[in-house]
Amino acid sequence: MTSPLEKIKSFAKKHLPEAPCHDFLHAERVRKLALKIAKEENISCNSFILEASAYLHDIADKKFFPNHKERLNMIQSFLKSIKIPEEEINSIMHVIKSISFKGAIEEPKTPEAIILHDADKLDAIGAIGIARTFSYCGYNKGKFYDAADPKNQEKMTYEEYKHSTPINHFHEKLLKIKDILKTKTAKQLAEERHKFLIKFLEQFMKELKQDKKNETS
Repeated sequence: MTSPLEKIKSFAKKHLPEAPCHDFLHAERVRKLALKIAKEENISCNSFILEASAYLHDIADKKFFPNHKERLNMIQSFLKSIKIPEEEINSIMHVIKSISFKGAIEEPKTPEAIILHDADKLDAIGAIGIARTFSYCGYNKGKFYDAADPKNQEKMTYEEYKHSTPINHFHEKLLKIKDILKTKTAKQLAEERHKFLIKFLEQFMKELKQDKKNETS
């Protein structure tokens, strides 16, 4: 007999974005990071809710799905169809609604939401985070840098945020992540990843300046 988590895993594979920045492999990395954080923090939480939420959390991502509210309803209906108890469905939906960097519908309040918030943010930084950032740029057919950036980050609309360049994304999101993590374990894991972001950005800007010098010489 197929377990509820296996059914959720199959549902996620079918409905997650195809873009590699938010695909099933991202969901798997987030799931593993969440389990690691829960273990290291010794937090009492429901592992089923944690893993299910990890698999489902990007199915209604509004960067990819303008009908994200309908897709939230789709997730809820699916969970009901496989006989997940209503209390657990509500917990999973809270996690999904609370982990977006911009435009989160709810603040993470439960242990599962707090852990998954940190796990998802960790996958956005370091080498994998950089790869995901440029992957989204390619998916979105955007430029990877613009001389006009960075914009006024505090006043950016959601559409400006959605279409900003990867290099601007470092300033508006990635470099801020280590300071918004909620668990001690995630903060420790973020240190090396954050340093790699800075190293990459410094090298990028160094090469860009060299390129501009070559143009004027």
